[in-house]
Amino acid sequence: MTERVEQRVCIKFCVKLEHSSAETVRIIQKVFGDDAMSAAQIKVWHKRFKDGRESVESDPRSGRPATSRTPENVERVRAAVSQGRRRTVRELEADLGIPKTTVSQILTQDLGLKRVTGKFIPQLLLPEQKERRAAVASDLVQTTSKEPDFLKKVVTGDESSVCTCDPETKTQSPQWKAPGAPRLKKARQGRKLKSMLTVF
Repeated sequence: MTERVEQRVCIKFCVKLEHSSAETVRIIQKVFGDDAMSAAQIKVWHKRFKDGRESVESDPRSGRPATSRTPENVERVRAAVSQGRRRTVRELEADLGIPKTTVSQILTQDLGLKRVTGKFIPQLLLPEQKERRAAVASDLVQTTSKEPDFLKKVVTGDESSVCTCDPETKTQSPQWKAPGAPRLKKARQGRKLKSMLTVF
């Protein structure tokens, strides 16, 4: 069972429980997170099941079959994306000679990929930095447990690098993400200014 079919089964179940379309959207997005269908698609399938539809499979498409959507081309697209997850559909079309509509179908339906932007976080720490922070925090906890007034005696100063610009925005750095894969984390970078922060 593909992930989209699984979501349609869940939507059908929500209809059986007499949940509204808005409630169904919230449930599906909460359960499937970034891999959830769009709100518009969820509402469309909610209406179909409410109107009596039973099948959760997509309707067969009429017209000429897409001959370029072959197992060989699926593997070509898979290999191209694995070499660069930031490549756009137009770039893949130009490099592989496959129509962009077919490339898009292969990416989303055959490979189950979804194009998402990186999640900006203030700073990415190295493993050694994480261990050092954990050790310092543990030491402070032990010290304050022995000396309850310890923190009242602390006067410290530190320098912090403050970013003033981002050379690459979220919309400039989307990547193809497989279902269940962790979302890319991207540290804010740019020209930095030194700022003295003092804590009493």
